[in-house]
Amino acid sequence: MAGAKNNPAQNFEGFLAYNRLWFLKDQLAWTIGGGLTNNPGRYLVIQPPGAGAAAFGANPGSRFQAWDAETNFDYMPNDYLTFRVEGDQRQADVGYFAGRQGVTPPSGAPATWRPDLVRNDTRVVVALLFRM
Repeated sequence: MAGAKNNPAQNFEGFLAYNRLWFLKDQLAWTIGGGLTNNPGRYLVIQPPGAGAAAFGANPGSRFQAWDAETNFDYMPNDYLTFRVEGDQRQADVGYFAGRQGVTPPSGAPATWRPDLVRNDTRVVVALLFRM
């Protein structure tokens, strides 16, 4: 639904597709996937944290489109321990992700300080997960 100038579209369209493959008696696993989001009107878009929310805005008729791709590799030697290496790439058509300067002003920030919202976010995450 496209909407009109005085009545902008307020809907959410998107999809995610992921696949996980298991190896070595379920001790190794590889996951790959991603998704797309089309959100005219920014209906249901989670606002960036801190001062980023005001900079991002959620005005009716403000478009938001984004995509992401992810892959991770898990090593699970037992039921209580997981070692993970993960790579993520996310991109939006507007500044949405926290940049290097962050979205929370430092103490004593000048009046001209603005949150650093960027369109691209690339991450490599190394994690150790355990449960008790």
